Amino acid sequence: MPFQNENLKSYMMVSGKFIQSLQREKSPLTVEMSLSIIEIGNQAVSYMFPQSFKELIMLQHRFFQKTLLGSIAPLLLSGMLIMQATPASASDHGHHKAHAKFNQVGELARPANFREWIFIGAPVTPKDMNNGKPAFPEFHYVYIDPASWAHWKKTGEFRDGTIIAKELVSVGSKSAASGSGYFPGDYVGPVAVSVKDSKRFAKSNNWGYFVFGDDKAQSAAADESCVACHKANAAQDMVFTQYWAVLRAASPKK
Repeated sequence: MPFQNENLKSYMMVSGKFIQSLQREKSPLTVEMSLSIIEIGNQAVSYMFPQSFKELIMLQHRFFQKTLLGSIAPLLLSGMLIMQATPASASDHGHHKAHAKFNQVGELARPANFREWIFIGAPVTPKDMNNGKPAFPEFHYVYIDPASWAHWKKTGEFRDGTIIAKELVSVGSKSAASGSGYFPGDYVGPVAVSVKDSKRFAKSNNWGYFVFGDDKAQSAAADESCVACHKANAAQDMVFTQYWAVLRAASPKK
């Protein structure tokens, strides 16, 4: 598991303050302690995997066992090691930075890495049940950005800034080892994105709708039909929560 840069940064800041306090007190161990802490910090930067924990602990004992402050200084490194052993959250991987990006004419940039977001459902509208022409053929893979997912779990509401992405996948087969049914094939169509922004989309119940083919940006004004459909059929706040069990199960309002 990679080291978390923010924790390492915090450790180095604490180490620096510790060295400064020793210098102010004119401790005879200042030079030795300073070099010890700095060297451990430098070693920590180069270690990027869990197996380095043992080596860092060995460094800790080697550098601090010779000093009278050995019972205090190791806490700096131990605290950092504990933080590094904690699994990184979605926000630690930068997912909290996912937000809608618009240009000067109101076009939305295609969301990057949305397949790494929270997968909330896969409704299917197969061609053979829709006269060969469903509005969105056929599987709908739907994702919500991690920050909005965290907000939903706490409140059961979609925050301002919510982004929901939907991509289309064909029906690849109607039989499998598990039985008969509809089974996913290949990605087949554009990516549809909805964004909640109460200021930008106040006239359309706070949501804007975009469709991406190979383009990197798409104007929301071109998709007024989406607003009408969501307004007439969506169960909650212009969102089809009735089809997404993942959302319903996580909502505190269920």
